[in-house]
Amino acid sequence: MSMQYQARNGLTDKEARYTLTPTGIDWQAGEKSGSLAFDAITSLRLIDYVSPNGTAYQCTIKSHGHKPLKFRSQHYVSLGAFEDRRTGYSAFVRALLHRLEHRNDIRFIAGSTGLWIMWLSVGLIYLGVALVLVLVILEEVASINLSGIPAIIIAIVAVPLVWRSVRKGRAKRFDPRDPPASLLGAA
Repeated sequence: MSMQYQARNGLTDKEARYTLTPTGIDWQAGEKSGSLAFDAITSLRLIDYVSPNGTAYQCTIKSHGHKPLKFRSQHYVSLGAFEDRRTGYSAFVRALLHRLEHRNDIRFIAGSTGLWIMWLSVGLIYLGVALVLVLVILEEVASINLSGIPAIIIAIVAVPLVWRSVRKGRAKRFDPRDPPASLLGAA
């Protein structure tokens, strides 16, 4: 039994259709098509990230001799317009993991250390800017200058996003028989 998932990752991409076969993944995007044997897969990474439509989920598959296959839970429709395809994405990724669960030579990775470092850096910069703003406002409290209030409001709103992303931590390995539900997008 084959399973399919279809999505367009972004403006410059064609809509791609991925099909699980007994031996691998077939894909077609516009005029281009290909096949990736399960035996060639070296790693599978699941991540989530903030997008204009909320949280988006992404699966990246690396292999010997092929460009990485990357598909997302959000389908790009047009500039600024995305369609949520989490249900199909989640079912497809779960079926893929089920077919790969016996492979001990594949690195199953949850999260991204690069994204974590980026959010940690943003958090540190944010703290530095917040400290400067507080010092400036405390210095100007006597003259009742309210020019820094909008910046403080923006800073307070950004705290949960930065903290959530930093708290998730770096990339970790996971068992394909028990994938992290938080990175699959649907139950």
